[in-house]
Amino acid sequence: MYHKAHHYSILIVLFVLLLTTHVLAQQSSLFSHYYWNEQFYNPAYVGSKDMLHIQALNRFQWVGMDGAPQTFNFAAHSPLKNDNIALGIHFYNDRIGALGTNGIVGQYAYRLKFKEDKYKLSLGIQTGAEYRNLKGSKLITDDGMPDAIDPSKFEKDWMWMFGAGAYFYGDNFSVGFGVPQLLPKSLFKNKLGRVEPEMQYFISGAYQWNINSTVKLLPTATLRIMHQEPTQLEVTATAILYDQFQLGIGGRTGKTMIFMGQYMHEFEKGIKRLNVGYSFDKSIGKVGTINKGSHEIFLSFDIPVPNQDKLYKSPRYF
Repeated sequence: MYHKAHHYSILIVLFVLLLTTHVLAQQSSLFSHYYWNEQFYNPAYVGSKDMLHIQALNRFQWVGMDGAPQTFNFAAHSPLKNDNIALGIHFYNDRIGALGTNGIVGQYAYRLKFKEDKYKLSLGIQTGAEYRNLKGSKLITDDGMPDAIDPSKFEKDWMWMFGAGAYFYGDNFSVGFGVPQLLPKSLFKNKLGRVEPEMQYFISGAYQWNINSTVKLLPTATLRIMHQEPTQLEVTATAILYDQFQLGIGGRTGKTMIFMGQYMHEFEKGIKRLNVGYSFDKSIGKVGTINKGSHEIFLSFDIPVPNQDKLYKSPRYF
């Protein structure tokens, strides 16, 4: 009883702070579809697969443009033997021109169960660090000469990260709210080139409509709210065929179309083990005329958790 009360007390205090404090969060990576990457911006998502989930993703944005963004993300999460508790970790590397960013984050979630485990409310926290390195030698002006600005004053910098989130889900739906960074801007020294947090909230939702044993439909939506930039909405609709193939289409504000597909292979009957996905973004408008689109490659494994009293395969595809 003490341990359970202890968990409740910590999480309640954290979420009161989350709801009542004006906070800022770092600019996080853009993905072709957020529901493949909910762990990245919501620590409460960890453990929701009810298996050990290992994932790697590589994104190439605006192919054909010099210095275009590239992102690599590796993540893993799993419930523990006490399946009220789940742990996760993720690492990311962003490259945009001369700027490189590396981050590593550890995550913890505590899951409350309702109606005989039919519904779960997960409350999560995360902490880690982000390091940025600006390579001044790559800053070249239009005339081909090095940039006259001395980059040594802000070539390297890092900051601590602390975030939280909530995730409520059942067999065929989910609603999530995540804040990747809760540390206020006032904690960071104000100096030239300093990496400072920016406010960013994520609200997500998904519903899986099981039409029959062959076809399922999965609409999803993610709202990304930022302090100094326009709010971004992404909506997707995916068809799941024979529990093996996913084909989907979507859109993102900012005039972007999304096309996606995924193959899921089961090594053991009734257990998803290998997922391979690909997506393509196409910008509509001026940006679309100067690049060849954005590509994203996704690979993940679902592995039964050792020492679990029972093996449970989540019927959800998000």
